[in-house]
Amino acid sequence: MPTVTHETTSDGQSVTRATVNEDQLAAAFTATGGSSASIEATNGDSILRVDLPAAALIDAAGRSPQAVIHIRADGASYSLPLRVLASILRDATVTVTIVPLTGKAAGRIADEAERQGARQLIDHPIEDSVSINGVPLADFDGTYVTRIIVVDSGIDAADATAAWVDGD
Repeated sequence: MPTVTHETTSDGQSVTRATVNEDQLAAAFTATGGSSASIEATNGDSILRVDLPAAALIDAAGRSPQAVIHIRADGASYSLPLRVLASILRDATVTVTIVPLTGKAAGRIADEAERQGARQLIDHPIEDSVSINGVPLADFDGTYVTRIIVVDSGIDAADATAAWVDGD
């Protein structure tokens, strides 16, 4: 469904950009009765940026106040409740970014896990974010945003813990 392009950041990282137009997004919400829409993209080890038209998200939220947009990519997903976008402008672009961390950022997380006697279950920790016209949206006004990371190795759920690491 999305138009996919490939870019490179100023520091040489590969970016997969998936752009969904207003009609495509409206159709995706209609197909599920309006309560949710899913965008799937393949990004491998690259950064994934999914651009969404605010107008279609605002319209979907107006029809179903509990509507959610799900972004799924290579073992990670991000589910954004549309109510957190209530105050954005209709002509805005909402970008969901999913980044498999590598290099120094991944190293800091691995070092901290080791320091605490823990073992990482995934090769690359995942960083995700939402921005509106390039401005980060960090406050979801108490609304929980579901994030899922698939663990390919066998784990004992009674012995495993997921941790969120604040970049600060």
